[in-house]
Amino acid sequence: MDNLGCEYPKKAGNAKLFFFSSMYNLNSLKKHRRREGKIIQRLDGIFYPSKHHDIYSQKNRLIKEIYLNYADFVIFQSEHSKNQCFAMFGEKDEADYTIIINGVDKSLFFPGNGQKNRQREKIKFITSGIFRNMDMVEPIIQALDLLYGKIDFEFFLVGPVKNDELRSLTKKPYLKHRIENNPQDLAALLRDSDVFIYSFLNPPCPNSVLEALSCGLPIVSFDSGAMSEILFFARELLVPVSDDVFQKYEDFQPKKLAEKIQFAVDNLEIFKQRALDHSRLYSFEECGRHYLEIFKKFI
Repeated sequence: MDNLGCEYPKKAGNAKLFFFSSMYNLNSLKKHRRREGKIIQRLDGIFYPSKHHDIYSQKNRLIKEIYLNYADFVIFQSEHSKNQCFAMFGEKDEADYTIIINGVDKSLFFPGNGQKNRQREKIKFITSGIFRNMDMVEPIIQALDLLYGKIDFEFFLVGPVKNDELRSLTKKPYLKHRIENNPQDLAALLRDSDVFIYSFLNPPCPNSVLEALSCGLPIVSFDSGAMSEILFFARELLVPVSDDVFQKYEDFQPKKLAEKIQFAVDNLEIFKQRALDHSRLYSFEECGRHYLEIFKKFI
């Protein structure tokens, strides 16, 4: 937004528009509404029973209250994000929402020279993120265990691992764990890899996938959340799960993921080229312009 020349009021009381992610202090929103200010709520993932169990309703309470009673307009991260909110909170009129996919800084995340035709003895798999839940790591490890000895590969797990149960899964001879705090270093690792493997239950719009695509990597994943929207050009590399809006972790099949990984390796040059052909999608500039268009409608 800074690059697009946006200016921001120094005091919230002078603002014509409140824009925030998911939730905000209700007293502030009430004051803003009394000043006839407009409110835009940006929504990505919400809480749901199959992952957040009995506390999902409580965690959604403030998000839902704003969604139903305060937001003049809602921006969803994806069609899937919209479908989640419609199912959990109720539908919005088409004039009251839009969908804006996240953007990636293309000055950092871009393909490397000669990436398409790079030859190496070992296939280099990679995934990145902040690893908190079993669904982010366990299916990948189980799939790679099935392929170990059949494919000559190494696997880079890039990012902090947040619980002991997940850490116990990382002690594999083929696995290298890195924590890259610098986005330039992460981008360099992505450019030096062959295939990005992603596992996450019901992802609304995963930045790590957009970054990998921006670096020209084929992406193998479960067809969960927004994955088929983002990767509309390479759905052959997505493992079918279910048609449920809120899928369950029990529906993830590591054996099927292993088959898709093998398929990607067997057709690597085809899928590398396809990823490179779409690596310019989802830029910061495009994302920022879409947000600015919405803001201008309310100011």
